Amino acid sequence: MLTRYGIVAYPSDIQYYIIEGGIIALLGWRFFFRKRYDRIIARYDDESPVQRKSGAWVLALYVVSTIAVFFLEALQRQGKI
Repeated sequence: MLTRYGIVAYPSDIQYYIIEGGIIALLGWRFFFRKRYDRIIARYDDESPVQRKSGAWVLALYVVSTIAVFFLEALQRQGKI
């Protein structure tokens, strides 16, 4: 979306892979090496089945809406919408 409106230039393939790898490495380091995983598990360990089910529905809705937005953006980029 930012490239479509001329805010930033689209990165080359190599730049894209470097940016993507850097983001994955940063998030992986923050999640696994800082023991954040243990804190998250401890926080949601005492969750009731109703809370767990509602959380699963919210997550599923989020995933479906994210994929739908990516799909619509791809169609818009091709000029089909």
